[in-house]
Order: sequence, then C-alpha cells, then structure tokens
Amino acid sequence: MRQSEAERGSGKRSFLCHCGRNEAISEEGFTLLELLVVIFIVALVTAVVFPTLRLPGGGGLNAEAKRIASVLRYLNDTALAAKEECVLKIDFREDTLSWKGPDFDRSEKFSTLAGVEIPSRGEIREGEVTLFFDALGGKESITVTLRDEGETRKIVFNPLSGRVRISEGEEGKKS
Repeated sequence: MRQSEAERGSGKRSFLCHCGRNEAISEEGFTLLELLVVIFIVALVTAVVFPTLRLPGGGGLNAEAKRIASVLRYLNDTALAAKEECVLKIDFREDTLSWKGPDFDRSEKFSTLAGVEIPSRGEIREGEVTLFFDALGGKESITVTLRDEGETRKIVFNPLSGRVRISEGEEGKKS
C-alpha cells in the first residue's frame, strides 16, 4: 500500500484496489453514478418544462380543453365527495371560468372560449352561464366549445357517469 518514489513525485494520486487485482485507479472522468444523476436531472427538467410550452397548431387549444375538462371533473367529484354544492360560472364577456366550492374559489381566463350547450337552455355564446354541481354531481350534460384559428374542440361532460370527453368539433375536422 506504499506509493513508490516515482508516483509520489508525479503529483498524480492513485489508489490500490483490493478487489483481487492490484491496479491503480485514476480519478479522471466521471463515475457512472454522476452521469446517471445528470441524466435524471435533465429528464426531470424536460418533463416539467415541455408540457407547458405552447405548440403551434392547436397546442394552446388542446391545453385549454384539458384544463376545462379537469375543472369539470374536479367540480363533479368534489360535489359528490363533500355533499355540498359547487358552482361553475362561465363569462363570455371576460372569457373566464370561475368555480366555487366548499373550500375553494378560483377564476381562470380561457382565450379560446366559444360557447356552452346545455339541454335546458340550448347553446349559449354570450353573456354569463352559471352551472351547479350538487350532492348528486352535475345535473345535466354540458358541452363547452373552444375555437382557435379555425380549429374547434368540444369538451363534453356526462352527468350520469361523471366522465368528460374531449373531441374535435365539426369545424376542426380535416377532410
């Protein structure tokens, strides 16, 4: 385990390995663990940043459709679980959705908001619509229409199953 005179004078550090062979191990380069940590950090940052980027060709439209679908599911599930009323207000003048529940009150702007269709009132494209989710969930089917640059997305809430589906609208389909 003693270093020779030549090794001490060279300024390089080397160590003897006790794994059955007596070889000097150099400290130059990166270990496999260091490389894996760097790859993991890069992958994590990419996974967090990439989905928030708006892509051309409907990336913003799809993101807004997913967000509204998420809000509809959340309000329905919260009303069922808490056995308390949740309210969704859609304001076409401000292009906003506001939702209130037992322990939350939020509002968010949606630039692609085009209309809402509910069986009791038909299609609504202007003004304000208030929808209620009570202890039994949503009361009626809700279809929210989003439009951006000739593309259309429809978010359909089914009150019987509590499911929300996103589909391309008639204007958004390409022949």
